[in-house]
Amino acid sequence: MKSLNYVFVVFIFLTLGFMNLTQTQWERDTSILRSRKVTTFASNDKYSFAGTPADGIYRSLKSLENWVRISENFELDDLHIYSLAVNGNYVFAGTKTNGIFRSEDNGNNWSKSNIIDQGVHSMIAKDNFIFAGLNRNKGVNRSSDNGLSFIPFGTGLENRVVRSLASNEKFLFAGTGNN
Repeated sequence: MKSLNYVFVVFIFLTLGFMNLTQTQWERDTSILRSRKVTTFASNDKYSFAGTPADGIYRSLKSLENWVRISENFELDDLHIYSLAVNGNYVFAGTKTNGIFRSEDNGNNWSKSNIIDQGVHSMIAKDNFIFAGLNRNKGVNRSSDNGLSFIPFGTGLENRVVRSLASNEKFLFAGTGNN
């Protein structure tokens, strides 16, 4: 019985020790984003991007210290940015009702894709494809040309609102708004 108690005590100490190592310390943002609602983040090797509900898109170097609004003077500036995805220097912005915008140069310039007048809840870049989870029961669309054009992808999600997308090495996961 003593050895069982000893094992239990060691287990508790090890568990508490590992929990302490894995806990994350959250810090309050003191940049310009502190006074903004942020709906989505994405990043590449050089920049981080933040999408807002009515204030466009912001970009920062990886240091995250100096956020700059990069959507000014573009059609997507005052739009609700629901989702962002990044593939190299390409940045993709999914909006609440105005489709997908793309940038080839880390957000310096923006153009529309062929997804227009559509809500884009989620986006993800995987294996040189861009996947977009759409509103209005449109399922998932995929682009193989860095966002110039998107086409419906897969079966089984055609009549679903896709609110989130995630992936691992083998699978793409879709979180739906219904069923």
